[in-house]
Amino acid sequence: ETGEPIALDNYVYREVIGGRAVSAAFDIRATRLGDGFLQNFRDVTERYGVQEDLAASEKRFRSALDAMVDPFFTFAPVRDDQGQIVELEYRYINQAAERLLQMPRQDVVGHGLLELFPSIREFGVWDAYVESIQTGTSGRIDLPYFDEHGVTGSFDLAVTPGDVELIVDAREVSEA
Repeated sequence: ETGEPIALDNYVYREVIGGRAVSAAFDIRATRLGDGFLQNFRDVTERYGVQEDLAASEKRFRSALDAMVDPFFTFAPVRDDQGQIVELEYRYINQAAERLLQMPRQDVVGHGLLELFPSIREFGVWDAYVESIQTGTSGRIDLPYFDEHGVTGSFDLAVTPGDVELIVDAREVSEA
């Protein structure tokens, strides 16, 4: 009626035919052609299934990370025009990290480590994180004492560089 083209991605068709459930996913395109229209279907059932499986896997993975007792962080390096790492942007924190930092996820993710905790440089942690990214090597960092913005304690940091992010697991080792 409007003459505007239609594009539907991952349109899921479900029906019961002869007592049997039938399901498929399609990318559908339609456009006006004279007094009628031209319609194109592409069966994307396999791709849709893979996307659904990936989303379910991601949900399970996030749930497992949130169930961890230790704070867990991922950081993405931010580089200047010369390619030097000038900041590490929080990409993910689990619930234990929220409790440690005393900040909700939305106040941390998307912000920089130095922006939120500038004194991290003084403890050598910044240099160790950058070195891990640059060399691609995992390691452990002993942070004997840290106190900034309500985050206080001694920590054992397990650092692992990923393809695009730095992964950090922080275990508090403060003596009671």
